[in-house]
Amino acid sequence: MSTSEERMTELTPAQFSDWRALIEEHSGIQVAPERQSFIQSGVRRRLAELGGISADSYFDRVSGLDGAQERRVILDRLLIKETHFFRHRDSYHFLTQFAVRQLSEGALSLNCWSAGCATGEEAYSMAMAIQSAYAACQKKPLYGVVGTDISHEALASAREATYKPRQLRHVSERQRRQYFEQLDSGDYIVHEPIRKRVCFFNSNILKIPRHSFASGLDVIFCQNLLIYFRRWRRREIIQALAQCLKPGGLLVLGVGESSEAPSQLLSRVPQQGVLAYVRTGQ
Repeated sequence: MSTSEERMTELTPAQFSDWRALIEEHSGIQVAPERQSFIQSGVRRRLAELGGISADSYFDRVSGLDGAQERRVILDRLLIKETHFFRHRDSYHFLTQFAVRQLSEGALSLNCWSAGCATGEEAYSMAMAIQSAYAACQKKPLYGVVGTDISHEALASAREATYKPRQLRHVSERQRRQYFEQLDSGDYIVHEPIRKRVCFFNSNILKIPRHSFASGLDVIFCQNLLIYFRRWRRREIIQALAQCLKPGGLLVLGVGESSEAPSQLLSRVPQQGVLAYVRTGQ
């Protein structure tokens, strides 16, 4: 794209405001004002691919009733998908402890959900943490992790389970040997026994009641996602997640994502360095 064409696709303040509103309407995510250049670049690249369409015409297209398919394409480009394994190690250490307690008290299987899993690192990290709990209890592993995300592009990467070394920067050498294989390219692929425990599908966090699997769950992780939502919407999402847990089930959020009692169904776990809640009642 030429410099003159790039200038033609620079978003005006009004156009950027329209894009922010569209993204929030369909994903719930608030786009910070300082991300205008990122949004503009994503739109510019898509316009170059399509050719012969103005920024205004393109926005009309993706915001219209018949724009669902193209809206999916552009939202994939504009939403944040950067993450890595064991992003908050204390949370995964606590998950292993929780799983050990459940298994020691007679649980046979554990059903888990990574909500907003991006390219899969969180879901696979959960599986590794739970796998270690089964090993510690010397029990046959019977568990599953469902990873969901709004981005089809991110989920395609998650299913491939192949990652750059930088995405393993918080993985110990022992864990690398135990759960990964290094390819000739230098990248790493998650070992098949872990991959078989994790499945992925497209889903919008705003539409939790539509999830057929989302009931009676033992564990839900929803880390580093709610920070992008308005406070009132965070409360709604947390309430819906709480209803997906069985009594005694565990909800783990990102540290700092909630500073108030998020739901009457949840009781805060007094664990330093971790923001976790247990489902109470029936």
